[in-house]
Amino acid sequence: MRLTDAHPEAALTLPASTLIFRSQGPQVAVVENNRISLRKIKIGRDFGSIIEVLSGVTAADQVVTVPSDSFADGIEVRVAEPAKTTAQNAEAAK
Repeated sequence: MRLTDAHPEAALTLPASTLIFRSQGPQVAVVENNRISLRKIKIGRDFGSIIEVLSGVTAADQVVTVPSDSFADGIEVRVAEPAKTTAQNAEAAK
């Protein structure tokens, strides 16, 4: 038996904390050229702390993990570098 409607590619998931709920529907904030771009998304399955995204963003997009309610298109932002782990600090000290 073959499932003709099955999609072999993995679903894109995001933390639920990335969601912005507005009258236009669910959105996420994406950073493009150090500016916020609000993207309308289509939500698939809800796994509680993680949601499946069917359209609106790609795995290559820089999504804001905890967006502010005051975010709007075009706001300039500065992307912080990720904190180094203990192992990375130990390696840098060598």
